[in-house]
Amino acid sequence: MPRPNTGVVFFGDSWVEGVGADPRTSGFAFVAGASIGRNLQVYGAGGVGYVNPGPNKQGAFSERMEKLANDPTVSLVILEGGINDLRNPSGVGKGVRQLITVTHSKYPNAQIVVLGIVPTSIEQNSSLTQLCADIRYEAAMSGAYYVSPLDERWITAANLGEFLSDDNNHPTTAGHAYIAQRLVQSLQVLSRKGQVIKL
Repeated sequence: MPRPNTGVVFFGDSWVEGVGADPRTSGFAFVAGASIGRNLQVYGAGGVGYVNPGPNKQGAFSERMEKLANDPTVSLVILEGGINDLRNPSGVGKGVRQLITVTHSKYPNAQIVVLGIVPTSIEQNSSLTQLCADIRYEAAMSGAYYVSPLDERWITAANLGEFLSDDNNHPTTAGHAYIAQRLVQSLQVLSRKGQVIKL
């Protein structure tokens, strides 16, 4: 039988799928997962959000999480997303709470980290700022940790050109590698504080 606390799950939208990377297995979830060094599971679906069911009606995040099998061996879950809810953010708070609740039920031994939206522009966007704040608040109220690419200024004028692919919606291969690097650094900080598993 698998040993407990050996698995890591990445769950989210097309960014988790690796869209923009070539190959897609060079996406940030795969790269960060390899760096963390545990049994990796990656579940992404393009266009989906906390309330957005996606263009093909795959179901919002909590609905998709419900379909996954229970796995007590997973010790860390990274939840990414929110950018697909930006045009219609009503209900996102409830969606975050529902997703974290379902995630706890699926992975009862896991610590949950919510990765906030990675900006695709350096321009100030009040809607994005508010949405990120809402996601952060609900994550904290639900007992999850939050990593904020917006507050930590992962994207700047100096790196935006290399980071963003031609569709202006997804990272390049280099952009995915950069997200993976920054995320692992953030997880290491949480680990040193004793807030997530030792990395």
